[in-house]
Amino acid sequence: MINRITAIKGRQILDSKGRPTIEADVYVNDRLMGRATASTGTSVGSHEALVLRDNDKNLFGGLSVYKAIDNVKTMLEPELIGMDVSDLAAIDRRMCELDGTENKTRIGGNAIYAVSLAAARAGAAAANMPLYQFINKGQIPEKIFVPSLNMLNGGKYNGLHMTFQEFMVAPYGAASFTDAIRIAVEIFMHMGEKIREFQDGRAALIGNYQGWAAFSDDPYVTLQLIHETVKDLGYQDKVCYALDCANSDNYDKESKKYRYKGDWATREELISDLAAITEDFPILFIEDGLDEDDFEGFAYASSKLNTIIVGDDFLCTNKKRLEKALEMHACRGMIFKPNQVGTVTEALEAVKILQERDLYAIPSGRAGGAVDDPTPEIAFGFSAPVIKTGAPRSGERTNAINTMMRIEEELEGKTVLYDLRHMLEAGKTHV
Repeated sequence: MINRITAIKGRQILDSKGRPTIEADVYVNDRLMGRATASTGTSVGSHEALVLRDNDKNLFGGLSVYKAIDNVKTMLEPELIGMDVSDLAAIDRRMCELDGTENKTRIGGNAIYAVSLAAARAGAAAANMPLYQFINKGQIPEKIFVPSLNMLNGGKYNGLHMTFQEFMVAPYGAASFTDAIRIAVEIFMHMGEKIREFQDGRAALIGNYQGWAAFSDDPYVTLQLIHETVKDLGYQDKVCYALDCANSDNYDKESKKYRYKGDWATREELISDLAAITEDFPILFIEDGLDEDDFEGFAYASSKLNTIIVGDDFLCTNKKRLEKALEMHACRGMIFKPNQVGTVTEALEAVKILQERDLYAIPSGRAGGAVDDPTPEIAFGFSAPVIKTGAPRSGERTNAINTMMRIEEELEGKTVLYDLRHMLEAGKTHV
């Protein structure tokens, strides 16, 4: 029996930040089989698939997505009806053909992505298997990723400005995914008290991304406190760290300098400081250390830093940008956010390019994510080594964490925690 699409519906709902977003339903043989929501980031790369909004200030301050919903009804549904949900690549390819633009500006990347995800879920349901197994061509993955949790957030707090966006802890020495979550949550809890001590009794604030708010504008000082927290609990041999610098937000194109530690720094000065960090702390990866269009700078950083250089806004889960970066030896990894490119198939094609070279795709949720974001399940399906889960606080983040703990329990004895030691060692070898 061929499981054909018989209807597609779109509606406006709210994302985890209370902003309008599009949810799509895919019906197979007249039954609802797949539902998915388009996620949207807070820090959005300029090369991402377009989030089509109405820009009517009288509706949700211009953020409504009724045009995108109409495009699902008038442009996507008529063309996709009758297609087999088991062939997600064909569905995604047809939507890209219908749009015909580089960044999905005609139909809207949010409309296309919601339908792509809903079709993936419908395909899995029709095959009577979980999404991660459907992505892995019917096989149960042998390894589950190590979680990397956001401990502290950059931003402006108490009169200081920490320009780096995320400081993460990855418990790679844990016995399981669930055990890694336990270690990270214990560190997160204790860190609130360490920050209070650092601030002479003032309570730690909650940051922009639900981690603890920055207490210093110096990333080295910040990592020192995180490392002291880890040592207090005796986990220093089980934990490594990661940074998301998000430095496109800090770059001034005229001066070609970056906001940094209350002043401005050149590319070389910034990389020099990052080099000191990678010498003194076990850093698994550094994300978006420079401006998103500085391919030469990323190549320079990759030759100087003792860590894995990965791109988020730099690459946008886009295989064309990834291939250019790899040719220039500008990275050895990519943050995996499928909504950045617009379809599940295109995102997985970028992953394949990395895996064929023994490089790294690191999945991540979005700050404006859906509560039921399937990215962790998709990433489990393609055997990602490590995942960015966000901070262990707020509904959409903890729901993703809880989902993976349930999956690990269901697969007890069939899957083991990914061994990140080779990735840590690889980071010490310059490209």
